[in-house]
Formats: sequence, C-alpha cells, structure tokens
Amino acid sequence: MLSIITPCSRPENLPRLFQSINFNKINHWYIVYDTSKDRSYEHIFHNYQKISEHNIDGTPFNSKSGNYQRNYALNLIKEGYVYFLDDDNLIHPDFFTELDFNTPNKLYTFDQFLRKKDENNIIYRKGNVLRTNHFDMAQFCFDISIKPKNLLFENTLYAADGKLIEELDEVCKDNHIYIPKILCYYNNPIVTGKQIGRAHV
Repeated sequence: MLSIITPCSRPENLPRLFQSINFNKINHWYIVYDTSKDRSYEHIFHNYQKISEHNIDGTPFNSKSGNYQRNYALNLIKEGYVYFLDDDNLIHPDFFTELDFNTPNKLYTFDQFLRKKDENNIIYRKGNVLRTNHFDMAQFCFDISIKPKNLLFENTLYAADGKLIEELDEVCKDNHIYIPKILCYYNNPIVTGKQIGRAHV
C-alpha cells in the first residue's frame, strides 16, 4: 500500500487534494501543518480513518520548504510505499493505475506535466535524470524499506528533493524503475485553476 505525505501551509487547497486521491489504493495520508511563524490550522478531516493531521514547527531546525514536516511524517511510516504530494498540487488521474504498490523494494520515477505549449504540444520534464535541478518532488515514489534510516530531507536546503533523489539513486540502482509516462503535475493545477487534463507523451 501507499502512504502520502503533504506538508501544508495552504489548507484551503486540501479539499482539492482530497478529491484527487484514490483512498482505496492508499494506507494513509499524513498532512503535516507548518506551524512556524505562529501559524495555526483547523483540522478538517476528523472523520476519516486514513487521514491524520499533525502540527509541526520546523523553526528550531531552520527548515525550508516543508522539509522538516516531510521528515516528521517519514519517521512515522514503517512499511509500504511513500509519495510526496505538496499542498499546491494534485494526484494525476493515471498515477494509481500505472504504479504497482504490491511489488516491494522499488523506486519508481516518471515524467511530469509542466504546461501546454499549444493545443497539440505540451512541455514536460522527464523522470530519468535523477539529479538536482533536473527533478521534482512529485516525480518519484519509493518503498520505505529501500531507504537507509538516516536518509532524510536536509532541513535547511531548498533543493532537498534533488539531493534526496540523488542519494536514493545511489542505493537503489538495481531497484529503480523509470516509467516513461506523465504521471504527475507541477504545481499549476491549483495555483492557476486551469483544467490541464490528462497529458501523455
């Protein structure tokens, strides 16, 4: 099964994230609110068994971009696959049908929709270059069992997703499966509200 981690400072987007998740295919959705700068949040999913909401302040660790919140949730997950869904994004409609969460010990990477160039062409980021500045948080999913216990997001680093994927690549070369299909979005579906639909290459 799959666990989803969402560091959150924009709770108004959570209902749309909720609608994009197939809860029959997941074990748990961890929403970790960033309570730095004296922010507080109303928990909205009390009645859902597969959702938990946590208040975590990463200020003492100089956390950037939700890194400490991601690490907090990572340390709660003991088995199964992990996916990071930021609070300005959505799950792609084909994500749950193309990934196999029943085969253990894999690192999956895949392509990412960026934007439409015109009606017949799209711009996308390939998921086969596992390097900082060439890869995005939404482009990978992995079995927690293949991650060394001390491998976490670097709290103070903005590009911590790139560094993490490079380190995962080093330890998972024999277990890496690249799927040459667009299975995730960049953050524009919620930020712009545009209907970008299903994009394939």
